[in-house]
Amino acid sequence: MTSDPESLQDKSWLDRWLEPRWRALITWLVLAAISSAVLEWGVIDPIVAMVRSGVQRMLPGTVRGLSFFLESVASSAHILPLFVWYQPLALGLKPLRWLIWIGGAVAVSASFILLRVPPGHAAVMLFLWGWPALAGVLLIDLRSRPWMSLPAGLLSMIVCGSVMPTHFNHILWWQLPLTNLPYAAIMLYGTRRLPRPAQ
Repeated sequence: MTSDPESLQDKSWLDRWLEPRWRALITWLVLAAISSAVLEWGVIDPIVAMVRSGVQRMLPGTVRGLSFFLESVASSAHILPLFVWYQPLALGLKPLRWLIWIGGAVAVSASFILLRVPPGHAAVMLFLWGWPALAGVLLIDLRSRPWMSLPAGLLSMIVCGSVMPTHFNHILWWQLPLTNLPYAAIMLYGTRRLPRPAQ
C-alpha cells in the first residue's frame, strides 16, 4: 500500500517536523527553555516598558483605577503567553485554536492581576497549569482523548509546586522545561492526531 503523495504535499514543513512524537517532545522542551531564558535574562523588558509607557500616556490620571489595571496587564500579561505559546504549536493546533489558546493565557494573566492574587506556590501552580489543563477542549476533533489535558496539567502542577519559585522574576531557565515535561509527554504520547475528514 503506497502513501498518498497528495496528503504528503498537503503537510507543512512544521507538520512534517513535528510528526515524530520524540521530535515534537524535544522541540516543546527546547522552546520552553528558550521562553524561560527570555524572561530570566530580561530580553523583552524594554518592549514591556515601552508598552507600559504607552498605556500611561493614553490613560492619564483621570481614570486612575482603570489606568492601574491596564498598566499592570501591560507589565505582566505577557508572562503566561510566553510560557504556553509553544504548547499548541507542538500539538498541531490550527491558527484559530492556537490564538484562542494564547488568548486564554492572556485572560488568565489579566484575571490574576484584577483579583490581586498574592504570590506563592499555589498561585504559580494555578497560574501556569490551570489554563493548559482546561485547554484540552481545544483539541476536540484534532487529537484523540483531549481529556488527557486534565491529568497532564495536574501532574505538571505537582512538579511545578516542587521546583518553581514563588515569583516569576526568580524562575531559572531549566525550571519551565522540567514542569512542562509531564504535560508534554502525556499530551504527545497519550493522544494522537486524528486524520482529517475526507473532502
